[in-house]
Amino acid sequence: MAQDVTDHGAVGDGSTDDTAAIRAAADAASPGGTVYFPAGTYLVGSNSPFPLDYPMDGSWDNLTWKGESFGSTVLQMVGGQSRWHMMFRARSSDGSQMTGVRFEQLTMDMNGSQQSGAPGSGWFRVYDGSGTFTMRDCVIKNSLNFGVQLGDDIAGDFKYCQFSRCGDPDVSAGHALNLNQSSKQTTNISWCLIEDSAGTDIDIGDDTTADYQTVIVERSYFSAGLGAVKIDPGNLKTVLRNTYIAGGSRTTRGIKTNNDNYDCGSLELEDVVIENCGGPGIDLGGGGHGTLTLNQVAVRNVENDGMRSFGGYSGMGIYAEGVDLGTSGTISVHNVSPNNDGIALFFDESSSGSIEEVRHDGTSGIGSLSSVTVGTAAAGSTQLKPDTVAKSEVGPRTSESTTDGTNESEETTEETSGSINLGNLGGYNQPAEGVLDWHIPLNENFQSIESDIISLAEKVNELENN
Repeated sequence: MAQDVTDHGAVGDGSTDDTAAIRAAADAASPGGTVYFPAGTYLVGSNSPFPLDYPMDGSWDNLTWKGESFGSTVLQMVGGQSRWHMMFRARSSDGSQMTGVRFEQLTMDMNGSQQSGAPGSGWFRVYDGSGTFTMRDCVIKNSLNFGVQLGDDIAGDFKYCQFSRCGDPDVSAGHALNLNQSSKQTTNISWCLIEDSAGTDIDIGDDTTADYQTVIVERSYFSAGLGAVKIDPGNLKTVLRNTYIAGGSRTTRGIKTNNDNYDCGSLELEDVVIENCGGPGIDLGGGGHGTLTLNQVAVRNVENDGMRSFGGYSGMGIYAEGVDLGTSGTISVHNVSPNNDGIALFFDESSSGSIEEVRHDGTSGIGSLSSVTVGTAAAGSTQLKPDTVAKSEVGPRTSESTTDGTNESEETTEETSGSINLGNLGGYNQPAEGVLDWHIPLNENFQSIESDIISLAEKVNELENN
């Protein structure tokens, strides 16, 4: 059941605290319904640092929180907080779990500039949860620590979202996403923009030595804070595809392991750009990691601060200890260190595998390969141009925008009701709804399919003979 928060007394005028009305709408919509917010700014938190705390009795399970549009509908934390605060929180004392949640077309503003007396804040932390935490076309901004932190048994699914200014730059702490699940879970992140984080944009795992998190990032753009991705021992596998990592003046490393003394799982990169870092573009210190698979990866303008030195080398485009590169593809490393005199690669003696081709320029040489085999080392060659996204292509969409060629309203319909838009079935006849004589249109389709297959076979035969 859908419940409009204004029907329960919410005002949305940016000055009235609407916490009670929003909670009443959630109670009425539960379980499994929709809490709807018309355009407006809805303040919460005047009377509690955790205004939208989940009841944890199952009554709010599988709720959808939906705004009119991310540009017109804002949930904002009231200023003047003096202690740790979160807009949403799912935490139990008896082992009970929140089951599933979905957010659509909302901007969540933690109002960090007005919380000078608070030690930290996060928008939503799931201590105890299962199912999937889903977000579509949302903006999370201005928290003093994290945007979303997932723990326990809940998976993550983030698409067309924007995370801005998460964390406190004065102490270089805070992440857009903390993925700290304590069971094997997969989190998918696609078509997202993460910018201006105080710490690393995504923090995967924690100090627990276990294979828990699988994180898949696709077609996203990081305007990195201290870095784009930090991998801890809890990580099983992290995959980045078609993704752009643009460092800045505060960026230390594009992708890094958090502790040189632990195995931090496997890393796979395909069609990825990493640029403008104070240290290496990829820094996997410590031994005993899993695989490091690279294909169509461009690293450039790194080691600007000369952060990594090892074994007589100073300044490295990619640094890794104890990795298995398997059969990696083509990579390029350009402009390492301020004077372009750093090395392209450093692998220690416990690393293995092969790279098909390494293109490099603006370096003193390819570097230390140890037992890693390189098929072609092309000095002075041009940079790769991986298939990545531009900043303007990612983040929340308007209802009319379809960045990836899909229609989100159709996706939502399929997810919530199971209906499918069959369209015209590729030009074949589609039986009308309610028609009983299905054999008639099916026979016509079979005849058309048979004709198409015969025609295709004739063309293939003709090409082979020529």
